[in-house]
Amino acid sequence: MKLSIFGLLVCAFALLPGCRSAKSADLAPIDDARRQKHVESFDQVWTTIRDQHWDKDLNGVDWSAARDELRPRVQAAKTDAEARAAMLALIQRLKQSHFGIIPSEAYERVASLPSGDDSKTPGAGQGDSGIHVSVVDGVALVTEVEANSPGAAAGVRPGWILESAGKLEVADVLKRVDAAYADSSLVLAYRKLTTQQLLSGDAGDTVRATFLDGSNHRVKKEIVLATPQGKPAKFGNLPTFYLRTTVKEVSPGIGYIAFNAFFDPPTVSTAFKRAVEQFEKADGFIIDLRGNPGGIGFMANGMAGYLVSEPGTKLGTMTMRSGDLKFVINPQPTIFKGPVAVLIDEGSMSTSEIMSGGLKDIGRARIFGTPTPGAALPSRIEKLPNGDGFQYAFANYVSAKGDVLEGKGVTPDVEVKPDRKSLLAGQDRVIEAAVDWIRSKK
Repeated sequence: MKLSIFGLLVCAFALLPGCRSAKSADLAPIDDARRQKHVESFDQVWTTIRDQHWDKDLNGVDWSAARDELRPRVQAAKTDAEARAAMLALIQRLKQSHFGIIPSEAYERVASLPSGDDSKTPGAGQGDSGIHVSVVDGVALVTEVEANSPGAAAGVRPGWILESAGKLEVADVLKRVDAAYADSSLVLAYRKLTTQQLLSGDAGDTVRATFLDGSNHRVKKEIVLATPQGKPAKFGNLPTFYLRTTVKEVSPGIGYIAFNAFFDPPTVSTAFKRAVEQFEKADGFIIDLRGNPGGIGFMANGMAGYLVSEPGTKLGTMTMRSGDLKFVINPQPTIFKGPVAVLIDEGSMSTSEIMSGGLKDIGRARIFGTPTPGAALPSRIEKLPNGDGFQYAFANYVSAKGDVLEGKGVTPDVEVKPDRKSLLAGQDRVIEAAVDWIRSKK
Protein backbone atom coordinates (compact mmCIF):
# COMPACT_ATOMS: atom_id res chain seq x y z
CA MET A 1 0.00 0.00 0.00
CA LYS A 2 1.23 3.48 -0.82
CA LEU A 3 0.34 6.74 0.85
CA SER A 4 1.90 9.48 -1.23
CA ILE A 5 1.54 13.19 -1.85
CA PHE A 6 3.50 13.13 -5.10
CA GLY A 7 0.40 14.32 -6.96
CA LEU A 8 0.15 17.26 -4.56
CA LEU A 9 3.78 18.15 -5.19
CA VAL A 10 3.20 18.14 -8.94
CA CYS A 11 0.14 20.38 -8.55
CA ALA A 12 2.07 22.73 -6.29
CA PHE A 13 4.94 22.92 -8.77
CA ALA A 14 2.49 23.60 -11.60
CA LEU A 15 1.48 26.86 -9.92
CA LEU A 16 4.95 28.31 -10.44
CA PRO A 17 5.49 30.27 -13.67
CA GLY A 18 8.10 28.67 -15.89
CA CYS A 19 7.45 25.15 -14.60
CA ARG A 20 7.36 22.05 -16.78
CA SER A 21 3.62 22.31 -17.51
CA ALA A 22 4.07 25.74 -19.02
CA LYS A 23 7.02 24.91 -21.27
CA SER A 24 6.76 25.11 -25.03
CA ALA A 25 6.77 21.31 -25.43
CA ASP A 26 3.37 21.15 -23.75
CA LEU A 27 2.05 23.96 -25.94
CA ALA A 28 3.30 22.60 -29.27
CA PRO A 29 0.64 21.33 -31.73
CA ILE A 30 0.00 17.57 -31.52
CA ASP A 31 -0.93 15.16 -34.32
CA ASP A 32 -3.86 12.74 -34.44
CA ALA A 33 -1.82 9.81 -33.11
CA ARG A 34 -0.74 11.76 -30.03
CA ARG A 35 -4.29 13.03 -29.51
CA GLN A 36 -5.59 9.46 -29.61
CA LYS A 37 -3.14 8.50 -26.86
CA HIS A 38 -4.62 11.27 -24.74
CA VAL A 39 -8.14 10.00 -25.42
CA GLU A 40 -7.09 6.49 -24.37
CA SER A 41 -5.52 7.96 -21.24
CA PHE A 42 -8.69 9.87 -20.39
CA ASP A 43 -10.70 6.68 -20.77
CA GLN A 44 -8.28 4.80 -18.51
CA VAL A 45 -8.50 7.49 -15.84
CA TRP A 46 -12.29 7.55 -16.00
CA THR A 47 -12.62 3.75 -15.90
CA THR A 48 -10.07 3.27 -13.14
CA ILE A 49 -11.80 5.73 -10.84
CA ARG A 50 -15.20 4.24 -11.64
CA ASP A 51 -14.02 0.72 -10.81
CA GLN A 52 -11.51 1.35 -8.00
CA HIS A 53 -12.97 4.21 -5.98
CA TRP A 54 -14.15 2.96 -2.58
CA ASP A 55 -17.39 4.94 -2.89
CA LYS A 56 -19.64 3.56 -5.63
CA ASP A 57 -21.39 6.95 -5.72
CA LEU A 58 -18.03 8.64 -6.42
CA ASN A 59 -18.48 11.32 -3.79
CA GLY A 60 -21.79 12.36 -5.35
CA VAL A 61 -20.35 13.15 -8.79
CA ASP A 62 -22.30 12.19 -11.92
CA TRP A 63 -19.35 10.36 -13.42
CA SER A 64 -20.98 9.56 -16.76
CA ALA A 65 -22.00 13.18 -17.25
CA ALA A 66 -18.46 14.30 -16.42
CA ARG A 67 -17.09 11.97 -19.09
CA ASP A 68 -19.61 13.18 -21.68
CA GLU A 69 -18.68 16.78 -20.94
CA LEU A 70 -14.89 16.51 -20.79
CA ARG A 71 -13.97 13.72 -23.22
CA PRO A 72 -14.77 15.91 -26.27
CA ARG A 73 -12.26 18.45 -24.94
CA VAL A 74 -9.56 15.79 -25.12
CA GLN A 75 -10.67 14.76 -28.59
CA ALA A 76 -10.40 18.37 -29.74
CA ALA A 77 -7.18 19.17 -27.86
CA LYS A 78 -4.53 20.90 -29.94
CA THR A 79 -1.74 20.58 -27.38
CA ASP A 80 -0.64 18.24 -24.58
CA ALA A 81 -1.51 20.98 -22.09
CA GLU A 82 -5.13 21.15 -23.29
CA ALA A 83 -5.56 17.37 -23.07
CA ARG A 84 -4.08 17.22 -19.57
CA ALA A 85 -6.25 20.12 -18.45
CA ALA A 86 -9.37 18.15 -19.39
CA MET A 87 -8.14 15.08 -17.47
CA LEU A 88 -7.34 17.20 -14.44
CA ALA A 89 -10.78 18.79 -14.66
CA LEU A 90 -12.28 15.30 -14.52
CA ILE A 91 -10.22 14.31 -11.47
CA GLN A 92 -10.94 17.57 -9.66
CA ARG A 93 -14.67 16.85 -9.75
CA LEU A 94 -14.01 14.42 -6.87
CA LYS A 95 -12.55 17.17 -4.65
CA GLN A 96 -10.25 14.66 -2.95
CA SER A 97 -6.51 14.40 -2.41
CA HIS A 98 -4.14 11.85 -3.94
CA PHE A 99 -5.58 12.13 -7.44
CA GLY A 100 -3.37 13.68 -10.09
CA ILE A 101 -1.82 13.61 -13.54
CA ILE A 102 1.98 13.58 -13.60
CA PRO A 103 3.35 14.90 -16.94
CA SER A 104 5.37 12.28 -18.81
CA GLU A 105 8.72 14.05 -18.36
CA ALA A 106 8.30 14.13 -14.59
CA TYR A 107 6.93 10.59 -14.48
CA GLU A 108 9.75 9.14 -16.58
CA ARG A 109 12.29 10.95 -14.47
CA VAL A 110 10.85 9.34 -11.35
CA ALA A 111 10.31 5.88 -12.83
CA SER A 112 13.82 5.72 -14.29
CA LEU A 113 15.63 6.43 -11.04
CA PRO A 114 17.65 3.42 -9.82
CA SER A 115 16.46 1.47 -6.81
CA GLY A 116 19.71 1.95 -4.97
CA ASP A 117 21.67 5.08 -4.12
CA ASP A 118 20.95 7.63 -6.84
CA SER A 119 22.61 10.49 -5.04
CA LYS A 120 25.01 10.96 -7.95
CA THR A 121 22.43 10.74 -10.72
CA PRO A 122 22.82 13.96 -12.75
CA GLY A 123 19.73 16.05 -13.33
CA ALA A 124 17.57 13.94 -11.03
CA GLY A 125 15.82 17.02 -9.70
CA GLN A 126 17.08 16.21 -6.22
CA GLY A 127 18.66 19.54 -5.40
CA ASP A 128 17.92 20.65 -1.84
CA SER A 129 18.69 23.79 0.16
CA GLY A 130 18.20 22.31 3.63
CA ILE A 131 15.92 25.26 4.40
CA HIS A 132 12.44 24.45 5.69
CA VAL A 133 9.66 27.03 5.53
CA SER A 134 6.10 27.35 6.77
CA VAL A 135 3.61 30.01 5.79
CA VAL A 136 2.64 31.77 9.03
CA ASP A 137 0.40 34.83 9.03
CA GLY A 138 0.89 35.27 5.29
CA VAL A 139 4.70 35.14 5.22
CA ALA A 140 7.14 32.32 4.43
CA LEU A 141 8.89 31.83 7.74
CA VAL A 142 12.10 29.80 7.89
CA THR A 143 11.46 27.23 10.63
CA GLU A 144 14.59 25.10 10.27
CA VAL A 145 17.96 25.16 8.54
CA GLU A 146 19.65 21.76 8.49
CA ALA A 147 23.20 21.66 9.80
CA ASN A 148 25.87 21.36 7.08
CA SER A 149 23.31 22.19 4.39
CA PRO A 150 23.57 24.72 1.53
CA GLY A 151 21.22 27.00 3.45
CA ALA A 152 23.45 26.87 6.52
CA ALA A 153 26.53 27.53 4.39
CA ALA A 154 24.80 30.61 2.96
CA GLY A 155 24.12 31.90 6.46
CA VAL A 156 20.33 31.57 6.46
CA ARG A 157 18.82 31.31 9.94
CA PRO A 158 15.51 30.15 11.46
CA GLY A 159 13.19 33.10 11.93
CA TRP A 160 14.14 34.76 8.66
CA ILE A 161 11.40 35.50 6.13
CA LEU A 162 11.72 34.33 2.54
CA GLU A 163 10.59 37.14 0.22
CA SER A 164 11.63 35.93 -3.22
CA ALA A 165 13.53 33.23 -5.10
CA GLY A 166 14.78 33.81 -8.62
CA LYS A 167 12.22 36.05 -10.32
CA LEU A 168 9.33 34.88 -8.16
CA GLU A 169 7.95 36.92 -5.29
CA VAL A 170 6.56 34.81 -2.44
CA ALA A 171 3.58 37.12 -2.01
CA ASP A 172 2.61 36.64 -5.68
CA VAL A 173 3.01 32.86 -5.45
CA LEU A 174 0.81 32.71 -2.36
CA LYS A 175 -1.89 34.74 -4.12
CA ARG A 176 -1.78 32.23 -6.99
CA VAL A 177 -2.13 29.32 -4.56
CA ASP A 178 -5.01 30.94 -2.69
CA ALA A 179 -6.86 31.67 -5.93
CA ALA A 180 -6.40 28.13 -7.25
CA TYR A 181 -7.36 26.33 -4.02
CA ALA A 182 -9.64 28.78 -2.24
CA ASP A 183 -12.29 26.12 -1.66
CA SER A 184 -9.89 23.28 -0.80
CA SER A 185 -8.98 22.02 2.64
CA LEU A 186 -5.49 21.53 1.22
CA VAL A 187 -4.80 25.22 0.66
CA LEU A 188 -2.46 25.45 3.67
CA ALA A 189 -0.54 22.39 2.49
CA TYR A 190 -0.24 23.85 -1.02
CA ARG A 191 1.05 27.11 0.46
CA LYS A 192 3.80 25.23 2.25
CA LEU A 193 4.66 22.90 -0.64
CA THR A 194 4.69 25.60 -3.29
CA THR A 195 6.81 27.95 -1.22
CA GLN A 196 9.22 25.12 -0.46
CA GLN A 197 9.51 24.43 -4.19
CA LEU A 198 10.99 27.91 -4.65
CA LEU A 199 14.12 26.66 -2.88
CA SER A 200 14.55 23.42 -4.84
CA GLY A 201 15.78 22.29 -8.24
CA ASP A 202 18.59 20.14 -9.58
CA ALA A 203 21.70 19.45 -7.53
CA GLY A 204 24.27 22.07 -8.48
CA ASP A 205 21.70 24.73 -9.35
CA THR A 206 22.05 28.15 -7.73
CA VAL A 207 18.97 29.72 -6.17
CA ARG A 208 19.18 33.48 -5.70
CA ALA A 209 16.88 34.27 -2.81
CA THR A 210 15.99 37.38 -0.84
CA PHE A 211 15.28 37.18 2.88
CA LEU A 212 14.33 39.52 5.67
CA ASP A 213 16.86 38.74 8.40
CA GLY A 214 16.49 38.94 12.17
CA SER A 215 17.17 42.68 12.15
CA ASN A 216 14.59 43.25 9.40
CA HIS A 217 17.32 43.94 6.87
CA ARG A 218 16.77 42.66 3.35
CA VAL A 219 19.60 40.29 2.43
CA LYS A 220 20.30 38.41 -0.78
CA LYS A 221 21.78 34.91 -0.72
CA GLU A 222 23.07 32.61 -3.43
CA ILE A 223 22.32 29.04 -2.40
CA VAL A 224 23.97 26.21 -4.34
CA LEU A 225 21.64 23.24 -4.10
CA ALA A 226 23.04 19.85 -3.09
CA THR A 227 21.81 16.28 -2.86
CA PRO A 228 19.50 16.03 0.17
CA GLN A 229 20.98 14.80 3.41
CA GLY A 230 19.88 11.40 4.65
CA LYS A 231 19.56 7.85 3.40
CA PRO A 232 18.04 7.48 -0.11
CA ALA A 233 15.00 5.21 -0.21
CA LYS A 234 12.82 4.05 -3.11
CA PHE A 235 9.26 2.79 -2.87
CA GLY A 236 7.42 1.71 -6.01
CA ASN A 237 7.15 4.50 -8.59
CA LEU A 238 7.49 7.27 -6.05
CA PRO A 239 10.42 9.71 -6.17
CA THR A 240 13.54 8.81 -4.26
CA PHE A 241 13.12 10.09 -0.72
CA TYR A 242 16.01 10.93 1.58
CA LEU A 243 15.29 9.67 5.07
CA ARG A 244 16.42 11.57 8.12
CA THR A 245 15.86 10.46 11.69
CA THR A 246 16.76 12.37 14.84
CA VAL A 247 16.77 10.77 18.29
CA LYS A 248 17.79 12.78 21.31
CA GLU A 249 16.96 13.85 24.84
CA VAL A 250 15.20 17.12 24.08
CA SER A 251 15.02 18.05 27.77
CA PRO A 252 16.29 16.22 30.87
CA GLY A 253 14.30 13.02 31.19
CA ILE A 254 12.30 13.51 27.97
CA GLY A 255 12.99 11.52 24.81
CA TYR A 256 12.41 12.77 21.29
CA ILE A 257 12.30 11.27 17.81
CA ALA A 258 11.71 12.99 14.46
CA PHE A 259 11.64 11.32 11.06
CA ASN A 260 10.67 12.84 7.74
CA ALA A 261 8.78 9.96 6.07
CA PHE A 262 7.20 6.56 6.70
CA PHE A 263 9.45 4.69 4.25
CA ASP A 264 12.10 1.97 4.51
CA PRO A 265 10.84 0.15 7.65
CA PRO A 266 14.25 -1.40 8.41
CA THR A 267 15.59 2.12 8.84
CA VAL A 268 12.72 4.14 10.30
CA SER A 269 10.90 1.48 12.33
CA THR A 270 14.19 0.25 13.74
CA ALA A 271 15.14 3.79 14.76
CA PHE A 272 11.74 4.14 16.46
CA LYS A 273 12.19 0.84 18.29
CA ARG A 274 15.64 1.82 19.53
CA ALA A 275 14.38 5.23 20.64
CA VAL A 276 11.65 3.60 22.73
CA GLU A 277 14.19 1.23 24.23
CA GLN A 278 16.53 4.12 24.98
CA PHE A 279 13.82 6.19 26.67
CA GLU A 280 11.68 3.38 28.11
CA LYS A 281 11.96 4.82 31.64
CA ALA A 282 11.89 8.50 30.62
CA ASP A 283 9.35 11.00 31.97
CA GLY A 284 7.86 11.42 28.51
CA PHE A 285 8.35 10.79 24.81
CA ILE A 286 7.86 13.24 21.92
CA ILE A 287 7.18 12.10 18.33
CA ASP A 288 7.75 14.93 15.85
CA LEU A 289 5.77 14.43 12.62
CA ARG A 290 5.88 18.04 11.44
CA GLY A 291 6.52 18.20 7.70
CA ASN A 292 6.24 14.40 7.41
CA PRO A 293 4.22 13.70 4.21
CA GLY A 294 3.49 10.06 5.03
CA GLY A 295 4.48 6.88 3.24
CA ILE A 296 3.62 3.28 4.08
CA GLY A 297 0.38 3.24 6.05
CA PHE A 298 0.90 0.12 8.15
CA MET A 299 4.08 1.54 9.65
CA ALA A 300 1.81 3.66 11.84
CA ASN A 301 0.19 0.77 13.70
CA GLY A 302 3.54 -1.04 13.79
CA MET A 303 5.12 1.87 15.65
CA ALA A 304 2.06 2.28 17.86
CA GLY A 305 2.80 -1.24 19.13
CA TYR A 306 5.66 0.29 21.13
CA LEU A 307 3.23 2.66 22.87
CA VAL A 308 0.08 0.56 23.45
CA SER A 309 -0.07 -2.55 25.64
CA GLU A 310 -3.71 -3.59 25.05
CA PRO A 311 -3.98 -6.25 22.30
CA GLY A 312 -6.60 -5.64 19.63
CA THR A 313 -6.58 -1.85 19.87
CA LYS A 314 -6.90 -0.24 16.44
CA LEU A 315 -5.86 3.13 15.07
CA GLY A 316 -8.60 3.14 12.46
CA THR A 317 -10.04 1.40 9.42
CA MET A 318 -9.23 1.57 5.72
CA THR A 319 -12.31 1.13 3.52
CA MET A 320 -11.91 -0.25 0.00
CA ARG A 321 -14.41 -1.35 -2.65
CA SER A 322 -13.61 -4.94 -1.70
CA GLY A 323 -14.05 -4.48 2.07
CA ASP A 324 -12.51 -3.03 5.21
CA LEU A 325 -8.98 -3.39 6.55
CA LYS A 326 -8.43 -2.60 10.22
CA PHE A 327 -5.23 -0.98 11.46
CA VAL A 328 -4.83 -3.21 14.52
CA ILE A 329 -2.00 -2.52 16.97
CA ASN A 330 0.16 -5.46 18.01
CA PRO A 331 1.95 -4.71 21.31
CA GLN A 332 5.74 -5.13 21.21
CA PRO A 333 8.07 -6.57 23.87
CA THR A 334 9.23 -3.08 24.85
CA ILE A 335 6.45 -0.56 25.46
CA PHE A 336 6.80 3.05 26.56
CA LYS A 337 4.04 3.62 29.13
CA GLY A 338 4.60 7.27 30.02
CA PRO A 339 3.10 10.45 28.51
CA VAL A 340 3.39 10.69 24.72
CA ALA A 341 3.24 13.97 22.78
CA VAL A 342 2.91 14.08 18.98
CA LEU A 343 3.80 17.22 17.00
CA ILE A 344 1.97 18.01 13.73
CA ASP A 345 1.52 20.82 11.22
CA GLU A 346 0.13 21.51 7.75
CA GLY A 347 2.90 19.36 6.26
CA SER A 348 1.87 16.25 8.26
CA MET A 349 -0.10 14.10 5.81
CA SER A 350 -1.26 10.57 5.05
CA THR A 351 0.41 8.15 7.46
CA SER A 352 1.30 11.05 9.78
CA GLU A 353 -2.41 11.78 10.06
CA ILE A 354 -3.23 8.11 10.60
CA MET A 355 -0.73 7.84 13.44
CA SER A 356 -1.45 11.17 15.17
CA GLY A 357 -5.22 10.90 14.73
CA GLY A 358 -5.30 7.30 15.90
CA LEU A 359 -3.17 7.87 19.00
CA LYS A 360 -5.33 10.87 19.86
CA ASP A 361 -8.57 8.90 19.44
CA ILE A 362 -7.49 6.06 21.69
CA GLY A 363 -6.26 8.50 24.32
CA ARG A 364 -2.62 7.47 24.04
CA ALA A 365 -1.12 10.81 23.00
CA ARG A 366 -1.66 14.53 23.31
CA ILE A 367 -1.26 16.41 20.03
CA PHE A 368 0.57 19.75 19.69
CA GLY A 369 1.06 22.10 16.75
CA THR A 370 -1.28 23.17 13.95
CA PRO A 371 -4.01 21.22 12.09
CA THR A 372 -3.06 18.73 9.40
CA PRO A 373 -4.53 19.21 5.89
CA GLY A 374 -6.64 16.06 5.64
CA ALA A 375 -4.75 14.34 2.82
CA ALA A 376 -5.13 10.82 4.14
CA LEU A 377 -6.07 8.62 1.20
CA PRO A 378 -4.06 5.51 0.21
CA SER A 379 -3.02 5.79 -3.44
CA ARG A 380 -1.23 4.15 -6.36
CA ILE A 381 0.62 5.51 -9.38
CA GLU A 382 0.40 3.87 -12.82
CA LYS A 383 1.45 4.77 -16.34
CA LEU A 384 -1.05 6.02 -18.92
CA PRO A 385 -0.97 5.35 -22.71
CA ASN A 386 0.26 8.91 -23.33
CA GLY A 387 3.26 8.35 -21.05
CA ASP A 388 1.93 10.42 -18.15
CA GLY A 389 1.64 9.07 -14.63
CA PHE A 390 -1.76 8.78 -12.97
CA GLN A 391 -2.05 8.85 -9.20
CA TYR A 392 -5.36 7.70 -7.76
CA ALA A 393 -6.70 6.89 -4.31
CA PHE A 394 -8.29 3.47 -3.89
CA ALA A 395 -9.45 3.60 -0.26
CA ASN A 396 -10.77 5.88 2.45
CA TYR A 397 -9.48 6.04 6.01
CA VAL A 398 -11.59 6.44 9.14
CA SER A 399 -10.03 7.03 12.55
CA ALA A 400 -10.63 4.97 15.67
CA LYS A 401 -13.54 7.21 16.70
CA GLY A 402 -15.12 7.04 13.27
CA ASP A 403 -13.88 10.37 11.92
CA VAL A 404 -13.06 10.64 8.22
CA LEU A 405 -9.65 12.30 8.02
CA GLU A 406 -9.82 13.23 4.32
CA GLY A 407 -10.62 16.91 3.96
CA LYS A 408 -10.74 17.32 7.72
CA GLY A 409 -7.36 16.36 9.10
CA VAL A 410 -6.25 16.09 12.71
CA THR A 411 -6.89 18.98 15.09
CA PRO A 412 -4.24 19.35 17.81
CA ASP A 413 -5.24 19.25 21.46
CA VAL A 414 -3.00 22.27 21.96
CA GLU A 415 -2.62 24.59 18.97
CA VAL A 416 0.81 26.21 18.83
CA LYS A 417 2.11 28.08 15.79
CA PRO A 418 5.78 28.80 15.15
CA ASP A 419 6.57 32.48 15.64
CA ARG A 420 9.41 34.59 14.39
CA LYS A 421 10.59 35.91 17.75
CA SER A 422 11.02 32.45 19.25
CA LEU A 423 12.74 31.05 16.16
CA LEU A 424 15.19 33.95 16.08
CA ALA A 425 15.95 33.18 19.73
CA GLY A 426 16.64 29.55 18.88
CA GLN A 427 13.44 28.29 20.52
CA ASP A 428 10.79 25.86 19.30
CA ARG A 429 7.46 26.77 20.91
CA VAL A 430 5.80 23.53 19.87
CA ILE A 431 8.44 21.36 21.53
CA GLU A 432 8.39 23.62 24.57
CA ALA A 433 4.62 23.21 24.91
CA ALA A 434 4.96 19.44 24.74
CA VAL A 435 7.74 19.47 27.34
CA ASP A 436 5.66 21.63 29.69
CA TRP A 437 2.73 19.20 29.42
CA ILE A 438 4.94 16.20 30.13
CA ARG A 439 6.37 17.99 33.17
CA SER A 440 2.85 18.68 34.41
CA LYS A 441 1.95 14.99 34.11
CA LYS A 442 4.89 14.02 36.29
